[in-house]
Amino acid sequence: MKNFLVSLIISILVATGIVYLTEAGILPWEKITGKYYSVPDMSGLSREGAQVLARVKKLNLTVAQEVYSDEYKKGTVISQAPPATAKTGDNSVSIVVSRGRPVVYMPDIIGLDIESAVKQLKKESLKNIKKVFKHSEKPENKVISTRPEAGQDINYEEQIEVTGSKGPKLTTVPDLAGRSLSYAKNILSEKNLQLGYIKKETDIEQRFGVILRQHPLAGRKVKEKTSVTIVLNEEEK
Repeated sequence: MKNFLVSLIISILVATGIVYLTEAGILPWEKITGKYYSVPDMSGLSREGAQVLARVKKLNLTVAQEVYSDEYKKGTVISQAPPATAKTGDNSVSIVVSRGRPVVYMPDIIGLDIESAVKQLKKESLKNIKKVFKHSEKPENKVISTRPEAGQDINYEEQIEVTGSKGPKLTTVPDLAGRSLSYAKNILSEKNLQLGYIKKETDIEQRFGVILRQHPLAGRKVKEKTSVTIVLNEEEK
């Protein structure tokens, strides 16, 4: 009987000590009960996906760090601790999340030949490039603008719009020979050309008040706003 009482008292003391130690955090309860958590593989999951999985597995998930990555898309899990398949008595899991590819400065490619400009962008790992062309006073195929502009911070995956010059917009010089001055003014305006110097001559074999010659010649392709010089047949006074 005496031995029984001694054993009972010792058991009670041990149990009380264990409860105290576990409540104080000195001795984790999992060490006593043998309860462990199985850590799932979260690599490649989105941050939200990892959070859902952690709740299902009754794990306490924290984001330890966010870093740039060329391999992992923005918002996906790069690594974790403890590693996948680990058995742990602690239900805490930390993850490292991707911030996406590093940002770079948009280079200044204005004035370059458009193909050379595209090659330079690709060297900077900028591959989402859209080429557009429009008329300008700049030489043909030269870069006249970019979007984003030079010097801005951009992501590797951002679309870069490169605008190249198609050269000046051209128009055809109309035939003014034998036409009146008022006709010349109207047709030149329609063609987006300008009436330039008016030289007066007298040719009695031609009707007076009509245009004898012009420069540039009819049918020539010239820049818009180009001035056309005419020779007007006028009777001597």
